[in-house]
Amino acid sequence: MTHPLPDDLLQVPHRRDVPFSKLTTLGVGGLCRWLFEPTTELEAQAFVRACAREGLPWRVLGGGSNLVVLGDVSTPVLRLALPKDVQRQATASTAPPVTATSPWPRPPPPPASRAWSSPAAFPVPWVAPSA
Repeated sequence: MTHPLPDDLLQVPHRRDVPFSKLTTLGVGGLCRWLFEPTTELEAQAFVRACAREGLPWRVLGGGSNLVVLGDVSTPVLRLALPKDVQRQATASTAPPVTATSPWPRPPPPPASRAWSSPAAFPVPWVAPSA
């Protein structure tokens, strides 16, 4: 990146020169020169607005699964992460957690015919090897 980042963008929580190996499940990659980690929706909006206003290209990093970064990334990277307590709730059940502020009701469970309780319930075709 040839020009400095705007001051309002630098107000969003960020880290410099973070190895992608610490951010991805495969544990490989170059450096993330600018890693922005907003803690609120307003900070995420400020990041997007500042980049759009300045014409800065940017990237989004989710959980880091299935991601291979071959070199250093100098464009700003927005890392979206849920708070730890929300992640624990999400892994405890198949439905997302419902909070008092959630406008959507919890989805109903799948019908018994679609609920797979064992590998045998999910048939995988088997092809006999030809002789």
